[in-house]
Amino acid sequence: MITMNKNPIKKSIAILCAALMLLTALPVGALGSFENGSKSEAVITDVSDSSAAEPTAETLEPAVAPPPSRYTVTFRFDETENGRVEIVSGANQNYSTGEYTAPGGSTVTLAAVPDEGYRYKSGSIRVYYRESGNEIDVPVDEETFSFVVPDVRAYVHLYAEFEAFTPPPEPHSIVVYYQANEPTGDTVDVDREAAYAGETVTVTLNILPGTELQNLYIIKPNGDSADVGLVQADENTYTFTMPDHDVIVYPVFRVLYYTVTNLLAGVPYPELNYEMTVDKTENLRYGETVTITTETFASLLEIAPAVYYEENGETVYVELSAPEEYLNGNLYIKEYTFSMPAHDVIVDAAAEYQGYRVYREAVGPDGQLLPVSERPVLSCYVNGRSISYNNFHAAPGDTVDFTVIAGGTIERQKWGVRRVYG
Repeated sequence: MITMNKNPIKKSIAILCAALMLLTALPVGALGSFENGSKSEAVITDVSDSSAAEPTAETLEPAVAPPPSRYTVTFRFDETENGRVEIVSGANQNYSTGEYTAPGGSTVTLAAVPDEGYRYKSGSIRVYYRESGNEIDVPVDEETFSFVVPDVRAYVHLYAEFEAFTPPPEPHSIVVYYQANEPTGDTVDVDREAAYAGETVTVTLNILPGTELQNLYIIKPNGDSADVGLVQADENTYTFTMPDHDVIVYPVFRVLYYTVTNLLAGVPYPELNYEMTVDKTENLRYGETVTITTETFASLLEIAPAVYYEENGETVYVELSAPEEYLNGNLYIKEYTFSMPAHDVIVDAAAEYQGYRVYREAVGPDGQLLPVSERPVLSCYVNGRSISYNNFHAAPGDTVDFTVIAGGTIERQKWGVRRVYG
């Protein structure tokens, strides 16, 4: 019996089916047609016909992706002086070996880091590799220090140069600090907020009346004294030489206290027939109000207080307010005020009489005028008020009464009235 292998038959059928499918997929005219035993030419359609449809995103073929990197490149850092080259981004570091690698075609960014006293030399950054004994440079963007890694089977070298550099000096700051325990309102002006070492700095004091500068310190920020050669140019101006560090200007002001001297304090009535007092005499600050009070029995006794001090050989008078006047029993009282100047002052007064003075003279047996102590004692009244007989004044229309209450050896007496003005 003969056994047939069916596999060759199945294979033939499969090949035939595939051929039929291929023929049916071809466009019309793609194959030549045979007529009367000869082949016809293929018909070509002009695709530039304006009536043809515009291509769309669906009909366009996708963009061709860039070929993958063939190599992973390892970087070598060439020896540099006075600085180094660092990789900022775009590369991977193997922490066990310390090496940096990046795929070919990727972008890597570098940094040129100078040592102190140096700077990167412009245009000296270099990236290269060796091929067939030649050094081939890779373009580097000088502004960004970035480059495209060459897709080569070689080490890529990194290199830069550095040059000595002395940075220009920077100005140092000047700060003013005021004490806080007793602010006086005084200030200082500094002619600049910063200065270079060796420059001259001017400090101007703005001192209010009644205060003074106690000390002016120029110190370092840590509080230590600064050696600046402080010089006083005039009463309110100082200068110093700026050191090679920041400084603090630290003025210390203090309040001044003044006194009032009353030249008539404690002088008794019988001598003056008036009294003058001052309400404050010690520890007075500038601008403080002081009150002067005068008291007298005589209605026509004009008392003129004066407040003054000496300055540069001249007498300076302080302005007084208009007096407030009032009567307290038999006393004529006036109150004056003044604002304390920035000086110790003296208070004095002058008395001026406007009216008449009643006088008497007593002559003894020898024809000589008797001293006052030996004259008869009088009780004197003007308008009912008792008046000292040694200083007796009256105005026109006043009623004057005299009573002799003790006598002496008097040859004769004379009484009279004189007009007086002071």
